[in-house]
Amino acid sequence: MTLDKDALGQAEVARQRLLDVQHSAEVARVDYHHTIRKLHAAGGSLREIAEALGLSHQRVHQIVEPVDGSTGADPEPAHRVRRRMRGLAPFERFTGDARDVVAKAIDQAAAFGHRRVGTEHLAISLAEGGPQSAATAALAKLGVTREVLVAAVGERLGS
Repeated sequence: MTLDKDALGQAEVARQRLLDVQHSAEVARVDYHHTIRKLHAAGGSLREIAEALGLSHQRVHQIVEPVDGSTGADPEPAHRVRRRMRGLAPFERFTGDARDVVAKAIDQAAAFGHRRVGTEHLAISLAEGGPQSAATAALAKLGVTREVLVAAVGERLGS
């Protein structure tokens, strides 16, 4: 039995359209949730946001509140990290330090005005780690500092 080449071509085109739509929907969902978190960070109450957007209070709470509900020794930095990481289920298994690196990378991408987080943003985040950071020490030993990376990213990708 052989496959009909025309039907196979149509299926491939339809598959690509589906993947494109799924990607666009995921980007829109992330942008929507980020904007809801920004409204909350700016002082909006969960109930106020829910009413304005036609959502349930519970749904806004799910979008805004931390996934794991954990508290750290220093609650403010941990809270900021969790706020940026909400809704990103793949990062639940990361250590607190790893989530912090990803959260800082998200901030780096935003600072450049980039809509995606790439390895360049992760590298900058790793390079700005504290004195106890093995990654920061290794990069510094190679002469790679946060400032060098920021300049290179700005030059290549713009801001």
